[in-house]
Amino acid sequence: MDKHLVKIIKDISIETGIPIYKVELIVMSEFQFLRNTIQKGDFKSVRLMHLGRFKVSEFHKKNGRKKNSKDTI
Repeated sequence: MDKHLVKIIKDISIETGIPIYKVELIVMSEFQFLRNTIQKGDFKSVRLMHLGRFKVSEFHKKNGRKKNSKDTI
């Protein structure tokens, strides 16, 4: 995990009195939801607060990922 994210999580934990592991679960849960939605092949758009809407483009729905792609999810 990025050191800046760890610092933010620690700061939130100290400020709110919530244990670090619970703050981490809260912060990471929406990204896990987005990842699970994409992996299921569910092409609905997902809106994350303050980050915007994520969706699969029509091009990628039609053509999919190339087998030799180095990208990993």
